Amino acid sequence: YSAVYKADVVLKILFWEDAQKYEAAALRYFNGAGCIKLLAYDERYHALLLPYIKPGETLRSLFPAEDERAVQI
Repeated sequence: YSAVYKADVVLKILFWEDAQKYEAAALRYFNGAGCIKLLAYDERYHALLLPYIKPGETLRSLFPAEDERAVQI
């Protein structure tokens, strides 16, 4: 790829035929709205380049004594 990324990325190789058909197309369609943004896709190798997403806080950690409230949210 000619682009240089200045952030951590993930290379995801697709092995399942259904994923090969639809995952890149779906990520292109949504373009980061409600899902991760596709940075690049190599159709020959079925390889997706995605930004690395660092996990945040869980609802359980925000509401440790209120499981029902966390589930409702």
